[in-house]
Amino acid sequence: MILTIHTVNSQEMYDITFDDSHYKGGIYSSGYSNGIYFRNAVNINKKLLRTYEINIGHIKHFKEKSILNQRIGNTTPYVFGKLNRLYILRPMIGVSKTISEKKSKNNIGVTFFGGVGPIIGFLKPLYVDLDVFDTSGTNESGTISVRYNPTTTPQNRILGYSSFGKGIGDSKLISGLCFKSGISFDWGTYRSDFKSIELGIQLDYFPSRPKIMDEIKNKTIFSGFYISFAFGKNY
Repeated sequence: MILTIHTVNSQEMYDITFDDSHYKGGIYSSGYSNGIYFRNAVNINKKLLRTYEINIGHIKHFKEKSILNQRIGNTTPYVFGKLNRLYILRPMIGVSKTISEKKSKNNIGVTFFGGVGPIIGFLKPLYVDLDVFDTSGTNESGTISVRYNPTTTPQNRILGYSSFGKGIGDSKLISGLCFKSGISFDWGTYRSDFKSIELGIQLDYFPSRPKIMDEIKNKTIFSGFYISFAFGKNY
């Protein structure tokens, strides 16, 4: 009697459950802000998670418009009338609720989330490089860096922005509040790793009305839709 043993390859167990604790990091973009973020979600119960997020980016005014000084060669674009750049750090806390759990590689997990927190803002003045002539009689041109002021800075001599380090010492610290809410779509082939796309709305409030543009009413509230892409891992 010949005993035949058949080896049965069990189906790979993906066991991907997005109501488990996980973390993810990625990039986001909206009409007024771009940056990166990292989020850690800790399980509270079967369908609810507590989220902790760090968000780093910058905020721009909706009336920003880049121009190029074509009167001089080898120039780079700058934003006419922009006095300061606003960089922000958003530490946020919130909740995430599982709407549709991902149980295999053929499913997509859907979660709804929301978060709030403070804003730590850095308002950094902008400096530009100017092409200037040597007044000693040699008629040779040189370059100097000055703090940009659309009223006093000669527009026809601007070469572009100075190096990033210029103006850091003159930066101002401002504060505010932030809120974001949206829907996350998660998928992945492996047990713990996954990818994520988020669609939502975010809002930033600054009581001090940060001065980004000159001679334009600067806003206290910035809001808009955003999209983000991230890589994550269950644990």
